[in-house]
Amino acid sequence: MTNNESEANQIVAATIVDELVRNGVSVACLSPGSRSTPLALALLRSSEMKCQVLLDERSSGFFALGSAKVSKNPVVVLTTSGTAAAELSPAVVEASQSGVSLIIITADRPLELYGTGSAQTIDQTQLYAGYLRSRRLFDAGSTSSHAWLRSIISRLVLESRGTLSAPGPVHLNVSFREPLITANQTVPNVLTAKNKGPWYQVFDFSQLHDTTAFAELLLTQKRGLLIVGETNEPEAAYVISELLGWPTLVDARSPIVCRSTYSVSHHDTFVRIKELAHELEPSFVLYLGRPQASKALASFIGTNRELTTKNRVLVFSGSPAGFDPDGSVDGYVVGSMEHLVTALSRLEVETNICQEPNFTNKYLTYDRIARSVIEKLLQNKELGTEIALMYHVLNGLGPTDLLFVSASMPLRDLENFGTKGSQTPQVFENRGVNGIDGILATFAGVMNAKVDFESDSIAVLIAGDLAFLYDVSFLREFGQMVGNALIVVIDNNGGGIFSFLAQRKLLSDVEFEKLFGTPHNIDLGALITGFGIEATCVDNADQIPKLIAEQRQCANVRVAVVKSDRNANLQAHDYLYNMIEESILDSLR
Repeated sequence: MTNNESEANQIVAATIVDELVRNGVSVACLSPGSRSTPLALALLRSSEMKCQVLLDERSSGFFALGSAKVSKNPVVVLTTSGTAAAELSPAVVEASQSGVSLIIITADRPLELYGTGSAQTIDQTQLYAGYLRSRRLFDAGSTSSHAWLRSIISRLVLESRGTLSAPGPVHLNVSFREPLITANQTVPNVLTAKNKGPWYQVFDFSQLHDTTAFAELLLTQKRGLLIVGETNEPEAAYVISELLGWPTLVDARSPIVCRSTYSVSHHDTFVRIKELAHELEPSFVLYLGRPQASKALASFIGTNRELTTKNRVLVFSGSPAGFDPDGSVDGYVVGSMEHLVTALSRLEVETNICQEPNFTNKYLTYDRIARSVIEKLLQNKELGTEIALMYHVLNGLGPTDLLFVSASMPLRDLENFGTKGSQTPQVFENRGVNGIDGILATFAGVMNAKVDFESDSIAVLIAGDLAFLYDVSFLREFGQMVGNALIVVIDNNGGGIFSFLAQRKLLSDVEFEKLFGTPHNIDLGALITGFGIEATCVDNADQIPKLIAEQRQCANVRVAVVKSDRNANLQAHDYLYNMIEESILDSLR
């Protein structure tokens, strides 16, 4: 990309219009203005876009509303910056309440001019609040973000149409820097597209044709990979795994899917091995449910992104609609997975499945090796406290029990080391934004709502010390709670997950501890007993199963504080990954 601002403006504008056209948008309403020049020209010069120029923005908004009502397709409304953008508010409100698809595009001054008194500059980042299906902010001059542009536009169209939510207005606010256009008025080539169609492909399972086509597509894949997270349709995910025979990457939050013949539980430990990248490379990746937190898995999929087919699809079953943080997803599936099960069941009899058995077997083999290494090291007490803790907690719980895991490390350790198949307890966590606040209160709410607990069932929370301290005031409420609960607090005197980040190697010990390690230096046992709750200090994770067994006979809340060391935990994880890598590579020699 060039650093010339005007060329960047025109490339971004041309790409926005091109992607709108690819998504079937063909009508735009414009009002005169300077800052919107790059987009106005791009719309006007598009042979596939019908443009209506209207003097005032309020009328333009309502004109577009009427057009969209008839066409049942999103209509673009473009304004310049300042009060011109605010004039669209009445039409946006009406579109929101009526469920009419509008794509509002407002040109904006660069954010550095906000609050400086610059002419025609207002805060446009909160316009139409409460009445939008979605909003995106884009800086045309930030060339590093250009790779996301097509995915942003394509997703906005889907959100406006109601594919991923209810139909209604969406807002794209684009900042342009001067000079707005080049002297020769020439529009450069648009940013690269994956194909000739829209960035995102959509399969709608309410449509029989879409469901059949998608099922047929799956059955033709030679190196398909399923990734299953928390889902509202676990039985359907299990059957899909069995029918396809694809390696199915799961974690303890998918107990039903863990029963699959093709389930792979410890993928995080071996997808990071560079020597395996080629043989584990998928040609098709299908996500079912909420994506997992594993950075190693995300990196593995991202690394292979350029080599995968053009149809990598996420199924949002209980996960955020439109999930695509790196702009690399090729499409979405909407509707019930039961429809896909029906289609696969019918076609599977008639079609020879193309999946390479050796591809699946490699995943299963490496998973068995990883599991063997983990169990051996645990038995020999060669791993750190925190890995062993997750292992012992899960082994002390059954399918009628409840387990709540806090971000950040407990959640990742659960994904990496904590599956027991169908005997896994019911698992809950706050995955929406992966925050560590409100963990005790959320755990209590889950525990209180699970009225179907059997008499000897138990609820267990695993939380880091900082997450525990964030919500420590809630301890006073546990005296009124009914049920057997054990709160396990990992006390490593600070933020353990930060030791795994790049900052640890780049900062001095003093800087790292002050900004990230953040030692609390609090006697957690004394703090807990001050709330009238029994606290037990534990130095060895092996003691946890005994505490769980004892707590089953009680009708109160107890806290176990497990001492750990952040540096030792980092070393234990590295040691485990190295041992698994060594064992797998030895098996290939």
